Amino acid sequence: MHPNYSTSSEEYNSPIPEFIPSLLEDLNAFAQTTGKVNVLVKAALIYYQFETIHSFESGNGRVGRLLPVAVLMKEHILSRPVLSLSDFLYEYNDECLKHFRGVQHFGEHMEWIKLFVQGEINSSDNSINQIGQAHELSYKNKQRLDLFVKNVKSLPIVYDFIEQKPVLSIKDVAKQTGVSYNTAANR
Repeated sequence: MHPNYSTSSEEYNSPIPEFIPSLLEDLNAFAQTTGKVNVLVKAALIYYQFETIHSFESGNGRVGRLLPVAVLMKEHILSRPVLSLSDFLYEYNDECLKHFRGVQHFGEHMEWIKLFVQGEINSSDNSINQIGQAHELSYKNKQRLDLFVKNVKSLPIVYDFIEQKPVLSIKDVAKQTGVSYNTAANR
């Protein structure tokens, strides 16, 4: 999207600034509807509409890429924000822009929706693979820990805690393992 283009540009017609609040209200009203539109189609339309409203001076892309995940979580399709559309949208940026223009100038919503849903499928496959790799790594690491458990019995507890909370303090480790601050600091 090119927000610096003036209205009536062939590539992108941004909304008149005075219309942005009402456009965002309409978008929010659509986002709040339930059961009337397939959730994947809804996510595609919300993403497209937000990006074309282009309401912020900076950060529209980042916020826009978060919206489909928020929609899928609100609709209980995802329980955690594990879906990242960024890689797909970057890889197919030219295609996305082409379809954005198709929707804006010719009402070609279906082509955009097909591309976006394919992005959701690809991103889901990537997320599933990454989660599988993380589980496999966790399993292997826990097997390695068995070699050290005889010397440090709190090691599996600390490892499980680190998996849940990767950024932690000595105080956190002491509390989780039930040892003193100094003992945690020395290990």
